[in-house]
Amino acid sequence: MSKYKTINSSLNCVFVAGLLAGGIVSPAQAESSDAPAETRSGLMDVYYDFYLSGTVGAATTTADKSELNDRFTSQGFNADIYSVDGKRLGWSLGLGYDISDNWSLELSYYDLGEIDMVFWSAPVASSLANIHPESGDGWSLSGKYRHSLTEKLDLTGRLGLLDWEGDYGTSKLSNGQQIGTDSDSGTDLFYGLGLDYRVNSQWRLTSQLQRFEFDRDATHYFAVGFEYRWDRHTAKPVSLSQSEPVSQPPAENVAAPVAVVAEPAVVAVPVVSDGDQDGVNDNDDRCPQSVAGTEVDINGCAVDSDGDGVADHLDQCADTVSGKEVNEVGCVRFETQTLTFELNVKFNTGSSDIDQSYTQPLEEMALLLTQHPEVKAVIEGHTDNQGPSAYNLRLSEQRAQAVVDYLVTKLEISADRLTAEGLGESQPIADNASADGRQNNRRVIAVISVKEQVEKTMN
Repeated sequence: MSKYKTINSSLNCVFVAGLLAGGIVSPAQAESSDAPAETRSGLMDVYYDFYLSGTVGAATTTADKSELNDRFTSQGFNADIYSVDGKRLGWSLGLGYDISDNWSLELSYYDLGEIDMVFWSAPVASSLANIHPESGDGWSLSGKYRHSLTEKLDLTGRLGLLDWEGDYGTSKLSNGQQIGTDSDSGTDLFYGLGLDYRVNSQWRLTSQLQRFEFDRDATHYFAVGFEYRWDRHTAKPVSLSQSEPVSQPPAENVAAPVAVVAEPAVVAVPVVSDGDQDGVNDNDDRCPQSVAGTEVDINGCAVDSDGDGVADHLDQCADTVSGKEVNEVGCVRFETQTLTFELNVKFNTGSSDIDQSYTQPLEEMALLLTQHPEVKAVIEGHTDNQGPSAYNLRLSEQRAQAVVDYLVTKLEISADRLTAEGLGESQPIADNASADGRQNNRRVIAVISVKEQVEKTMN
């Protein structure tokens, strides 16, 4: 077991050294000193994608006392467990490297704490490595994947291996005396999910739930933590014009050395023309003569928020409903329309009583009269030709007056706006020879025409 731990520790050291050397030494620094001066002067971009991470949380192992007693019994121990405390504090520290925007590789040190076992009083031998619930501390190597949920929040997944060691101990309830010790180690898989919150470009707050697949009893680790990244930056280029002149020893008939200074490069800057000063290049401006100070869209045209064809700076009615015809200041145009209402109330033979089925048309007529107080109405009563003419004339007047009384008493229309007129049987609209014809002739009618200003819609 000692030889196994030594091999694992050596491999971990080699891995850490390789990761640090591969990430921190930049391509420019790795070049030979014989490389051209332009390359060694820092003209190449160098990025640093490392981050520090840390977590603290609760490690939990679900261990059943009866199952553990059976394990001890199977190994020849007479055990009677009082308690198993599978909940303990855990923590980790790590160094990570961002392979891409989504993938990272992380080397971490985990300490998942120890699981305490207390026995009633029975002695237990020291050999616990194959019985005790596994836990410990050690180095891990894991891959981490990030999936963006929002601009600030990432869903993360992790998969890795933990190379761990653990020291086990048990105690007796009666006096707390330690009655068994042993150590164990292994390399086991772990995985989990988490959420990362981006505070800014360098700091992130993390939460994670991981499961460590130990051989006997799995451990769940719920933790919160942080990640801190170095700023990504570019190595500052050194201009050739700032280089020190190279001095050489004097020689016969050789002129003194002269420092060579490179002429600064002249970069042609394209001239951008914006004739109406609206912030949109003339090449892209669809309205090249915008009024100064007018708010424009990406095409350089005045903004028209309600889409009525009148720019906002001229629009005096900024919330015009779509489809309405507007004038030059963006307000809805109106037109005059004549509204006509026709009342037609029919009566039974020899009766002037109003049937309840005519309540709605009478209320509609009253509403129109209320909305137009300048309008007056003539109510005409009619009969069929059954009976004497004098009787029918009197009956038609009674029918017209019944409608007037209904409008005045029940619908509160002023009486001086209504005129009742009986016309008897003199103006039939149907043939009195049939029952249907006579029914149509027994009627009260009124025709009301009013003029209204209504919003004009676009054709």
